[in-house]
Amino acid sequence: MHDVVRDVAISIASKDPHRFMVISVDAKGEGGGGGWLGVQKVTNQEHCSAISLIDVKLDENIPDGLECPKLELLQLKNSSSSEYSNHFKRLKELKVLAFLGMDVSSYFALKRSLALGEPKYLHTLCLEDCKLGDISHVIGVLEKLEILSFARSEISKLPKEIRDLQRLRILDATDCKGLEEIPHGVLSNLTRLEELYMAKSFLN
Repeated sequence: MHDVVRDVAISIASKDPHRFMVISVDAKGEGGGGGWLGVQKVTNQEHCSAISLIDVKLDENIPDGLECPKLELLQLKNSSSSEYSNHFKRLKELKVLAFLGMDVSSYFALKRSLALGEPKYLHTLCLEDCKLGDISHVIGVLEKLEILSFARSEISKLPKEIRDLQRLRILDATDCKGLEEIPHGVLSNLTRLEELYMAKSFLN
């Protein structure tokens, strides 16, 4: 019965004008494609506006990638890949990007801009519960960013490029216990900042 309900939900979602897709590996590692649920049944990924992938090995499950020209929200949680940009193409409309519980240090260290697509419309970037490397060159190109979150991530210093985000309204560095430094002028230069969260940070 669980499989039937899931299949019906996927079918309805794929026909909706605002198509979305939520895919996860079940607790037993079962399901289509060796634990890969739903992707074979959703044939219109190019029309999806939101995709959430949970506990997915992208190299194994979608080696050929997805064409997502209308995608506005992409969330990857506890998923892995040797190179994330290989799996998502033509993300020209992306507005919200979230990496949750992942090691994105090598990915961001190698890319001067978001390889997932031009950051023309991106207004929300969440890197939560993540292991971060040098993300300064990524932050610097996100001129229209309004919401930026590093909550509970491993980060020792806020990128000085944050000061160039003149549209930033929310900055969340909650529970970043390893955070040691905020470069001079970063916060004072954020003239539109409305909310700042840093509880449980600077504890080391």
